[in-house]
Amino acid sequence: GSEMCIRDRLIILGFTLVLIPLVALLWQSHSILTTMAESAASEPIYALSLARNTNALEGLLVDIERATRQFQVIQNDESNELVKSYLMRYRHGIQKLCNQINRKEICNNNRSSLDKLTLVYTTNETVLNTALNELNDTFIKLNNGASEHLDLRLAQQQANIKQVKTEQVWFTIILITTSLFMALLSSYKILAPVKRLEMMIKELAGNQHKLSAVSSSG
Repeated sequence: GSEMCIRDRLIILGFTLVLIPLVALLWQSHSILTTMAESAASEPIYALSLARNTNALEGLLVDIERATRQFQVIQNDESNELVKSYLMRYRHGIQKLCNQINRKEICNNNRSSLDKLTLVYTTNETVLNTALNELNDTFIKLNNGASEHLDLRLAQQQANIKQVKTEQVWFTIILITTSLFMALLSSYKILAPVKRLEMMIKELAGNQHKLSAVSSSG
């Protein structure tokens, strides 16, 4: 009875040791898949938000140009307030976009162009045209910078996925190897008494007077 109990404990222990690396592998795989799924879900949202902000700024550029040219003709308080409203919305739009991308220089250049337009749109049409052209040029660079930033994020994400795949392959190899080692070790421990018993049977069959020591465990 005690020998059966010891054998059962060995089997349970061996089974547990074999399962530990496999459970760790499942947990690691689940964590990696969860992280990759969250990253894959967040990137389209980020890209959509970036596109909306750039499109909003592009639309405001058209509104600013139309409103400032209208003010040059009408020059009343109502048209002036409309221009100020568009300029303020554009300034807020720059802040939102620049918070998303790491392009400090081109963001500052676009803000400087906006500040210049704010100061000169009430003067003559020639100065206004120059300021509008400069604002458009700096916005084009800002838009290109946003596209480059998005491309860089996608490239980094692909590099991270590739690195995670490589790490997961090595992690899988190590844990499966560990699990096989544990299985072999457990099998050896469990079958050792059986092999000793076989040896004793052979010794009895060979009419040997001295037998091997009886196993006290397993």
